[in-house]
Amino acid sequence: MKKLLTLACSLIALAAPVVSHADTEGISYDYVQANWAFSSFDLDGFDESNGAQLGLSVSIADNAYISLFGTIQDDTSNAGFGIGLHHELVESVDLTTEVGGFYQDIVEDFGAYTELGARWYSCKWFELGASVGLDYIDSEANFYGRVTALVPVYKGLSFVATTKLEEEGQTYGAGFRFNF
Repeated sequence: MKKLLTLACSLIALAAPVVSHADTEGISYDYVQANWAFSSFDLDGFDESNGAQLGLSVSIADNAYISLFGTIQDDTSNAGFGIGLHHELVESVDLTTEVGGFYQDIVEDFGAYTELGARWYSCKWFELGASVGLDYIDSEANFYGRVTALVPVYKGLSFVATTKLEEEGQTYGAGFRFNF
């Protein structure tokens, strides 16, 4: 955990001098993202794990997008897909909803999820997203909350920090997102 906080603070400090030069155009649903992730869970055979998270989101219509994601960690991996809709509530706030499916190797099963959230874009230097969701796997429903913060660095490149909190544990991530 200390390593994650050190990494996050270091990246924010490095990004601060160039934030004023960031060239972003609001909330984007077209991006590639790569994170380092740390997970801590209270499950039989799985407690803590480090690894990478990868994601891709592509707009398929004015208010719709598809997403692909995957996680590769010490003891587990998963991959999935989703389709989402977004609606501009006011100029800098979007409401979002997404449904999809995934495969998780720790339980060797396929699952489904649904998520509802909001994304807020504050001027040219900060974006914040928050969502709640349910995933269904192995005949169980799991409630979770997710928070994501983005700090634009330079011409479509942003530093991103994420956290996902669940009943059994949490996952933290820090990395970069490139909007295209």
